[in-house]
Amino acid sequence: MSSQISLYNAHLAEQLERISGALAAAQCDHLWIDNGGLLPRFADDTRYPFRANPYLAEVVPLTSHPYTHLFVTPGNKPRLAIQQREDIWHSQAPLPEQCEAFDVVHYTDQRDLKKLLPAGRVAAITSQSDHTSSSVEINPPRLLDFLDYQRAVKTDYAIAQTVAATRAAAAGHKAAYAAFSAGANEQQIHREYLYACGQSEYELPYDAIVAIDSNAAVLHHTLRSDQAHHHQSLLLDAGASSCGYASDITRTLAGAKAPALFRELIAALDSAQQQLAETVIADYEFIDLQRDADLAISKILCASNILHCSLEQAIEEQLVGFFFPHGIGHLLGVQVHDRGGQLADPTGRPRPPPQSNPMLRCTRRLEENMLVTVEPGIYFIPQLLAKIPTHQRPLINWQAVEELLPCGGIRIEDNVVAGPLRGRNLTREQLTGEPTS
Repeated sequence: MSSQISLYNAHLAEQLERISGALAAAQCDHLWIDNGGLLPRFADDTRYPFRANPYLAEVVPLTSHPYTHLFVTPGNKPRLAIQQREDIWHSQAPLPEQCEAFDVVHYTDQRDLKKLLPAGRVAAITSQSDHTSSSVEINPPRLLDFLDYQRAVKTDYAIAQTVAATRAAAAGHKAAYAAFSAGANEQQIHREYLYACGQSEYELPYDAIVAIDSNAAVLHHTLRSDQAHHHQSLLLDAGASSCGYASDITRTLAGAKAPALFRELIAALDSAQQQLAETVIADYEFIDLQRDADLAISKILCASNILHCSLEQAIEEQLVGFFFPHGIGHLLGVQVHDRGGQLADPTGRPRPPPQSNPMLRCTRRLEENMLVTVEPGIYFIPQLLAKIPTHQRPLINWQAVEELLPCGGIRIEDNVVAGPLRGRNLTREQLTGEPTS
């Protein structure tokens, strides 16, 4: 038995145990997860690319298998129902070897599928509306909350898949850096990224952000221009996938024409980011990590003379929000923004973000083997800078800001596993020797 299969078998056992707990919480006997189908585009005969149901992908990596269903009854061997189609138009992906741990059956249409439903109360995780019946409860909140909360702690198999996804993304990042240095535009850089990481655009876990110069001030810039730029900066936010698990990596590079101050900011933020990643440890509050990041960025802004004030005044005036408008990170797994980041416990009790940072996606107390991103940023966004109140505007070094506006901004993001004494930085393990300025 291969080491990967051994890891997977242990992973599957853990998933089935979590499902048993979720079913008990929802007072249901069985779980039915519908992997979903191919969705048609409006007024067209083509379909959108398939995206697997994350709840099913967490159990078995059927990422290219629409019309597949998972049935789990605690104490029994889990069952996979695969649609058997006579189709001369489309290829069907083979089943991965992980499916050997399941009882695999085939069905032809919806009527056959319903015959496979076990007797008793069934909890269904699905986006379909035609699965309703008196014995089926669609997406029961107590079940979803239980699974979402438990998902944050990763098995060794899940971490290994994230490492594989990171390795693929690291190859793409290195190719993208080289393309940027050679003068490529955003579309060309994206093509080099895809080729090097060995995945199509639709296989990536999210739309890659390839932002040159002022486009880096758009937090989710995905238009990818084919126009030439001054190449003062590149912000690349791009990941890859492995067996349904995602990596999520961001780097910012200074081009040959970038101001010296921009290079200094990248180096300072990179150092602060690595220190923040080390504090991803069990029992540490993620909200406190956000406060640590706000403090670290405030220090950088004051030390670089972008803020004309003391650190104490910068904190009191909450100036950091005008330069760092998003959260320090989020849960990561079979979804780029894994669910459950704002839950206090498995019952679904909410734990909302603090008023000081309503965009924070994770408010959990960290546990060992939780997987999160750590992604501080410093941006020069005209819309935000315009909102600085009149009484605070003298605290800003506008000459420095004007010099930095063409560079857009900086974000540095790693994927980190919470450890007992320090965070394990999966990104730095794979993406070594990359330029930071």
